[in-house]
Amino acid sequence: MPMSRSKQRAVNLLVALACTAVLFVLTELVLRARWEPKSRTLAPLANTRTTTREYDVAIETNRAGFRDVDHADAPAPRIAVLGDSFVFGSGVALEDIFTSRLAALFPNRVTFYNFGVSGSGPLNARDIWRDHASAIHPDLVMVALFAGNDAVDALREAHEARPPRLVTVARAKMLFYRTRAAWRARQQAPVAPPREATATRGWNAFGGDNPATMDALLAAARERGVPGDSVRARLDAIPDSLVADALAFRSNPFNLAEGVLDPDGKRHHLLLDTAEANEGWDQLETALRELHRDVTGAGAKLVLVCIPAGAQVDSTYWWFRNLGFRLDERVLRDTPFQDRLTQFASRENIPLLDLLPVMRAHPEKRLYYDQDGHWNAAGHKVAAGAIAARIRDWLPGGEATPDSLPRR
Repeated sequence: MPMSRSKQRAVNLLVALACTAVLFVLTELVLRARWEPKSRTLAPLANTRTTTREYDVAIETNRAGFRDVDHADAPAPRIAVLGDSFVFGSGVALEDIFTSRLAALFPNRVTFYNFGVSGSGPLNARDIWRDHASAIHPDLVMVALFAGNDAVDALREAHEARPPRLVTVARAKMLFYRTRAAWRARQQAPVAPPREATATRGWNAFGGDNPATMDALLAAARERGVPGDSVRARLDAIPDSLVADALAFRSNPFNLAEGVLDPDGKRHHLLLDTAEANEGWDQLETALRELHRDVTGAGAKLVLVCIPAGAQVDSTYWWFRNLGFRLDERVLRDTPFQDRLTQFASRENIPLLDLLPVMRAHPEKRLYYDQDGHWNAAGHKVAAGAIAARIRDWLPGGEATPDSLPRR
């Protein structure tokens, strides 16, 4: 007896659903097998400012989302510099960043490409090499590592690099947003904002939620397992003026948020004396090992530059105690981050420049911003001089070294 039309429609629907489910599962398996994290850059063609109580600087990015000029007909040798906000030049003008100062020391002889991204760590440096820096075919790849947080940043980035629960859904969302952005861009002319349309939005030049609000602090505390009462008590102990600055983006609000959520964090990041820090260190070594393999495989040379935290250089840079951070003499006496990096670089045969002795050799100069914690212009100048003195060692041929700099 033939099926009724209603039963036939039900069967057809079930078959279609089953086929769709099978197709979804197969697509998910293929996409998961091919999953690969993408590098994070800044907004392309941005033109804005960062303004705090300590500095007021213009910020422009190129088409790839980096704070760098376009290098047309760039002479060889080429040096790609990767790293976090110290390479980006947080708090200083473009011409004061150490990569710009290096370019001025080697005019028309060496080209320096700045691939610095604020808030990034070693895994993002590896991904930026793969997605961007490798395309310029550099002779030398310089990775700047910040002792203050790069081990923990490596652990965070390793967690973020894991495939989402449903890769198919994540890719579909990405395709939707990119398509919508492309459609909106076509409706507006020109695509790039005019250079004179500069907006001043305090420290938060690139947008984003403020992590120092009470709602944000409590949400982060729940994720970390920190009692809400502890957060409120620590926040109450911070001077009202400093809280107001963070909430108004007149200072870096992430510093205040970390002081409230983890007062011992800065010390642990430098001393690598927690399980989390050690797990992060393992991720850092893995990322650098992979980057070394990729760079040498492309015919280039990898070198490392270790940037010390201001708290390691001198106790006069311990301003962060005003935000509740707990520091002690061990961060001046013990250097486990630098020691481990030296051991790693020796094992892997990677040249390393540790800037901690260089920074400590200039006690008469203020090299870091107090509240912000990054190098000021003087800090970048000292770093550029130390790096320039090693260029002769790192690049083939000694003629690249300026005559005014010491030869090794």
